[in-house]
Amino acid sequence: MRRLFPVLANLGVANAITTLGVVFGFVGILSASHGALRVAVTFLFGAILCDRVDGQVAYLLNEQSDFGGHLDSLSDGLSLCLLPAYLGYQLGLTSPASVAVLSLFLTAGLWRLADFNLAGVVVRNNRSYFRGIPTTVAACWLLVTISVVMHVAGPAARLGLLVVFAAGTLLMISPVLYPKEGAATKVLYLAVPLGVVLVWLPPFN
Repeated sequence: MRRLFPVLANLGVANAITTLGVVFGFVGILSASHGALRVAVTFLFGAILCDRVDGQVAYLLNEQSDFGGHLDSLSDGLSLCLLPAYLGYQLGLTSPASVAVLSLFLTAGLWRLADFNLAGVVVRNNRSYFRGIPTTVAACWLLVTISVVMHVAGPAARLGLLVVFAAGTLLMISPVLYPKEGAATKVLYLAVPLGVVLVWLPPFN
């Protein structure tokens, strides 16, 4: 099989998980296009989970490779940048100004992923930092915000979502040093699953 398809030489558990994240992102976009926003948010959560796990699996199974790193970036571009932006559009961010912000979010995410492939992490005082907010973190913020917006309709809710997109755009390409395993990340371990649960609860009265 690998003679016919040489790329399969890179097949492994970690890269399979990363590929699953791509599938989750694609199905999430399809779901959102048909108005199944709850399903789309759930697939966004699945993509975030895959992105969290694949690197750890690669380390544990000694499957780290340049191929895996590039595949991870491509997966993140679709699942953690394009899918959230499309969800924002489906939730009412359809004005020219809003579409511009969503486009900048997508662009900033892709640029940040490409930059990370070259620069990697920053080490200061024996601690590892990301330069700029990771796309995964920005996607987590948006998942939680979207889960709230889906229960609180109105212009104020959409404006709040737009602000989070704008903040994520700026912070992803900023020089801010974000701790690799800091308290802010650990808060998301609780906030993101709660956001998914909230999505499936009945709307607020």
